[in-house]
Amino acid sequence: MAQDALLAGTLTLPADPPRAAVVLVQGAGPHARDQVISGAPMFKLLAEGLAAKGIASLRIDNAGVGESTGERVEHFKQRVPHIRAALDMLAMRPELAGVPFGILAHSEGTMVATELWAERAEVIDFLVLLGAPGQDGRTVWIDQQANPARFAGSDDARLGEIRQIFAAIADAAIAGDRAAITQGADRLFATVGLGAQEIAEIREGFIDRMASPEMRVFLAHDPVPAFAKVTDPVLAVWGTHDQLTAPAINVPPFLAQRSDAGALTAAVLPREDHFFLRGEGLAPGEHENGKMELSDAIVALIATWIERSGSSRDRGAQ
Repeated sequence: MAQDALLAGTLTLPADPPRAAVVLVQGAGPHARDQVISGAPMFKLLAEGLAAKGIASLRIDNAGVGESTGERVEHFKQRVPHIRAALDMLAMRPELAGVPFGILAHSEGTMVATELWAERAEVIDFLVLLGAPGQDGRTVWIDQQANPARFAGSDDARLGEIRQIFAAIADAAIAGDRAAITQGADRLFATVGLGAQEIAEIREGFIDRMASPEMRVFLAHDPVPAFAKVTDPVLAVWGTHDQLTAPAINVPPFLAQRSDAGALTAAVLPREDHFFLRGEGLAPGEHENGKMELSDAIVALIATWIERSGSSRDRGAQ
């Protein structure tokens, strides 16, 4: 139970006594416990892969999604008490007594993890952050949206104009100025050359999303201050083909701002995308519904790191 929500989830235990346990935290969006991406139950596959390597995990449906009750959250900060409740429940399980506990989070969920660490540092022994934003949301979002790969054939001048428009829309969203968001959206659609029918199909949805509390909070948030306070071991992983939290701009802040009292392991895995999903015959980052599988590389890296670094605290002595 968390506030006014009854949270439902799945506890996955290894066949042998577990050597660690984690709460899985999904990225942005109204995800159920499995965080299905392109038809692949990413978190179910992750939980099963970790269990095969001796690591227990708990994953939950977000409030108001799947079997969880309550109102859907409006932004990521409202998820913190829900994951806190999941962590506290996990810590009470008798079969997990004495094992180290961690938070394993993906994308926007990594910001939930670092915010929660400040509240439950005495319980949390390590963090695993996958595809984490290292810049403020405005910077990350503009980098995503203005990626030149999305506007093939555009020259530098046009790409620069598109970036300026996205920046103006982000600023309007942070200010809560729906009229300015609308003006920016119309300018964007005209600049990229969308047809009237396509504009009619996406215009209101785009404006509504940019005017939502979810986007306003995300765009204005800088994740680095919370991360910089973490004194437990952290594994942060990105993929070379991640176009949502590109390593080039998101890794440096973690390296620069890590706590001197903690231990950060940062890794960029080759040929992996934001979701660490691969499809046979597909290029890195290319998705086809029903063909995607979780990369073995991410499971192996997490399990090996937890064994070497994430379980260093002697919980039995506490």
